[in-house]
Amino acid sequence: MKSILCVWKLGEEKMKQSILFISLLAIFLGNTGCATIISGKHQTIPISSEPPGIKVRASTGEMVTTPGEITLVRNKNHILVAECPDGKSQQQQLKHGIQGWFFANILLGGIPGMVVDLITGSSDELKPKEVHFVCQ
Repeated sequence: MKSILCVWKLGEEKMKQSILFISLLAIFLGNTGCATIISGKHQTIPISSEPPGIKVRASTGEMVTTPGEITLVRNKNHILVAECPDGKSQQQQLKHGIQGWFFANILLGGIPGMVVDLITGSSDELKPKEVHFVCQ
């Protein structure tokens, strides 16, 4: 009888360890990719101009008339070209770089969170965060 109780206790201990492991794994995987969760892989850039009504084209081909917004992927550089009324064009480069939320993975998601953010492109942000063109 004593040996049956020992086996039962051993099985109960393994079950507790398994539940603890699965719980910790769920918490760990659930918190991966802080930048992906917080900001996503696209960024909306507000665009304004003086005078308003200027057409702006992104290197992706997307067009917007100022004032407006354009949504671009975070993990690539982009060029915005404003077509001014005098026939001249102006350019503004948007550069991508690592954003702060990516580093929250060190505390919350660890290496898997960093990998998720890098794969999805959410680890980056575009700068400047808003663009203003002044046409003569």
